[in-house]
Amino acid sequence: MHPIAEQLRLPTGYGRPSKLLAWETVRRRLEEAEHYWLATTRPDGRPHIVPVDGVWVDDIWYFGGADETVHQRNLMHDPRVAVHLPDTIAAVIVEGTARWRRPSDEEAGRIAETTRVKYAKYGYPANAEDYAAGVWGLSPAVVLAWERLDADATRFVFRPASSAVPTLPGVMADHAGLALDKVAWICIVDRRLLVARSRGRDIFYFPGGRRIPGETDAETLTREVAEELSVAVRPSTMRHFDTYEIRRTDGVARMACYFADYQGTPQPDHEIAELAWITAADRDRVSPLDQLVLDDLTSSGLVD
Repeated sequence: MHPIAEQLRLPTGYGRPSKLLAWETVRRRLEEAEHYWLATTRPDGRPHIVPVDGVWVDDIWYFGGADETVHQRNLMHDPRVAVHLPDTIAAVIVEGTARWRRPSDEEAGRIAETTRVKYAKYGYPANAEDYAAGVWGLSPAVVLAWERLDADATRFVFRPASSAVPTLPGVMADHAGLALDKVAWICIVDRRLLVARSRGRDIFYFPGGRRIPGETDAETLTREVAEELSVAVRPSTMRHFDTYEIRRTDGVARMACYFADYQGTPQPDHEIAELAWITAADRDRVSPLDQLVLDDLTSSGLVD
């Protein structure tokens, strides 16, 4: 993943930076840092900040903490975070959305090895099996960095890597043990996103639904969208955007999100009471899991 570098525009009186930092230099600082300041938000809106350990692997920051800690409880409510390295003069600030991830065995092995090497003097236990079972990971949306604010303040803008990576909708994966296993449709028209609300509920969600055991993503999506919106998704046009996970009180919720062409005009059907076309300003109207997707669609410039 290689971000787009932009010059950071500063308020009048702060100077006019004219030099862009190299991402490789900033990445190295994120990899080598032993401590990170993590900012989260409490459910009542009050901010919380705490120093934590972590490792930067493949442009994802992995971190942990006991379930009882304030920052872990905050993440369950709002996974949007900011991270700051300890140096306040030559600063590095990361903004993005944390997700509960299940790395592959190979990824988990690299995370564990990086942790063992980095924190060897502390004797931290780091087992690949623990990381493979689940770990918080922050994929950056924006990174701000400078060595001298008025000379080289730089903004690095990231795009979701998976939006350009095709997958095979006909392939089935292991979805056992999930509290929610959903396949969702991303439908955007005029930079507005289509969402639906079921009868008796206040929260909107992405069209789609739960997988029936043995179904492929394509089979689930075409069935659910037809039932909810009376339109026909074209499976051959499905393009994977990303797969999201969030940890809830009843377990892990997972949602695979796809773009797809369709025939017909979306209209409420069966249990659907209302459809809406939303922007980032409507973030609070959708579920926490759907908020993760909306955040990425907004940062990618696809939704206003």
